[in-house]
Amino acid sequence: MKKYLALAALALFAGLSSLPLRADDMSEGSKKREKKLSERSEKRLQNLTKKLGLSAEQQSSVKTALDAEKTKMADLHKETGEKMKALRDDTNSQIKAVLTDDQKAKFEAFLAEQKKNWKEYKHDQKEDSSTPTK
Repeated sequence: MKKYLALAALALFAGLSSLPLRADDMSEGSKKREKKLSERSEKRLQNLTKKLGLSAEQQSSVKTALDAEKTKMADLHKETGEKMKALRDDTNSQIKAVLTDDQKAKFEAFLAEQKKNWKEYKHDQKEDSSTPTK
């Protein structure tokens, strides 16, 4: 029992220390991702409780493990996104290095169009996910 309490306290401390100090420190995307991960963890806990017949003590331990996983997943997502952006920026710089001034202007316009299309796509995805399904 002491082992479970110590593990729960450690996981709680680790989880809280990685959270932003204020809610407005999180981007809108981060808030949505956090909410989605929390919902997924809660649903997973409910499914495991139902399928495995978990006791209250087991549920507490599993919730602690799921919360720790959620924190690590959020950190991994952020880290991966930052690395992908750096790679994309580096690649675009390499491309620009071989372009003429006229081509660079066209390339910038191309990138702006891609960004606009991506935002529209994400907006459409948001609307599709909020539409109730039968």
